[in-house]
Amino acid sequence: MKKQPAFFILLYSIIVALIACNSAEPPKEIAQKFINALKKKDIALAQSYSTSETKARLEDFKVDTSLVVSNEVEFLGEVSEDESVAKYRYSIKGIDDEHILVLEKTEEKWLVSINKAQIGLFFTEPPIVVARKFINLLEDKKYKEAQFYATEDTKRVVSLIEGFANLSATPKEKKEYAFIEEKIIGSKASVTYKEKGSDEIQTIFLYKEGKTWKISMSKEDYTFDKNRNIRE
Repeated sequence: MKKQPAFFILLYSIIVALIACNSAEPPKEIAQKFINALKKKDIALAQSYSTSETKARLEDFKVDTSLVVSNEVEFLGEVSEDESVAKYRYSIKGIDDEHILVLEKTEEKWLVSINKAQIGLFFTEPPIVVARKFINLLEDKKYKEAQFYATEDTKRVVSLIEGFANLSATPKEKKEYAFIEEKIIGSKASVTYKEKGSDEIQTIFLYKEGKTWKISMSKEDYTFDKNRNIRE
């Protein structure tokens, strides 16, 4: 008879565990809530459905009030689902490729795991915002992050700039810029800016790839002066 309390405690623990497992929201519901939160630009809510890594990536989008959100996201069906990982296909209007939204089960909760490039697909950042982020990242010597905002050809140019910077014996003084105006013609855009304290106007060009604006630093668009400043 003395063993009965232990038996009931074990039985109670099993029941509680089963209830907890059954009460976990299905991964598809979490995926939909995550996307709905992004549509509303409620980054904090989206973070509540995210893994710790995804929460950190979402921080970059938290303070940017200029973002335009894509409301036309369509779920295309389940790719796979097991006890720990679920994957769903989805598409965004204006982008030809299908994408995979991954969810991971952590402590009996389904959480979205998504990279920065995928997050960016849900938003359209205006050319002037992309230009500001790109140039400031170059000034901060964050070359890998700058490549996120660049065309494939420009990614190679950024790698060259990084190589020149690494060869330089004297540290380059960080510059600050004022961004003046953006002009958009179809899938092309230009942004004018100038170094603070200078009257010289410079121009940077962008191309629209799908829904996102990317910096273009091709030879056709630019020449460089001796300090590697971009000129029109």
